[in-house]
Amino acid sequence: MRYSAKQQASWLRIGVSLCLLLFLVLLPLPKWIQWWQPQWLLLGAIYWSLQAPSRFGVFSAWTVGLLLDCVTEGLFGLNALAMAVIAYFVYLLHHRIRLFPWWQQCFTVFVLVGLYQTLMRVLHSLLGDPVAEGFYYYLSALISGLLWPALRLLSVGSARKTAVFN
Repeated sequence: MRYSAKQQASWLRIGVSLCLLLFLVLLPLPKWIQWWQPQWLLLGAIYWSLQAPSRFGVFSAWTVGLLLDCVTEGLFGLNALAMAVIAYFVYLLHHRIRLFPWWQQCFTVFVLVGLYQTLMRVLHSLLGDPVAEGFYYYLSALISGLLWPALRLLSVGSARKTAVFN
């Protein structure tokens, strides 16, 4: 199957953006600021599931989750499962979420990232791993929700040039 130049550019754009977000995940941070680090790859998966659901869906999010499991040396498949669940919810609601105003999208992203973190927390506790106590575990979801408008502004303008949208 041959892809047109615009389709190849859109696949390249998705890959490059996810590689940049993976780089942000791998940046070494002091221990006290790690709770504030956004879920960069999850934000990218949510963004691409919203903007190009025919190109980036549940399987793509699952693959990104497996990559995240590999580079963070986590238990293989946990991030993949959680990202696939979130991508499925985004796929079900992507027409509605696209129509939301920016503040409602921020809240939706906050809820989705919070759901991801809750799912990860439940999976870790079922496996007997120690889990963080308290609500500061969800600071990352709050920061991810607050960063959503900036992420959209950075990517929407250049995405129109490469015709990534469906």
